[in-house]
Amino acid sequence: MTKIVLAVNAMVSNSGRITEVRKDPVTYDDYYFTYDAKYCWEVKRTPAGHYRIWYFPGQLDTEELQDLAKWKTATKVRYSTEDLRTREARETFAELFRCVVEKFYGVEKHLDDIIQDGYPSH
Repeated sequence: MTKIVLAVNAMVSNSGRITEVRKDPVTYDDYYFTYDAKYCWEVKRTPAGHYRIWYFPGQLDTEELQDLAKWKTATKVRYSTEDLRTREARETFAELFRCVVEKFYGVEKHLDDIIQDGYPSH
């Protein structure tokens, strides 16, 4: 397994460290986020069903995190299931995409509310 797949697995396993999630208002398929409050990433699912992840080697400051235009022009390193072509990479990148989308929409809190309603404490 490549280092990027191992790193993405670690992000998925520690999804509580995924923060600052933003959705691109133009493409609707790109999500930008930080991991561990210091590593900046972008994740996307393509129309063909592939997953792409970009790592931003330079840390963006708080003001830049608010401005997606800064993210788009920053230097990035690209990883893709089109290039890696392994089942592990596809499953891992897909899981990260799901985690980031769920963070964006607050799904975990919604699920907690539903579970609490369905199983009230006695």
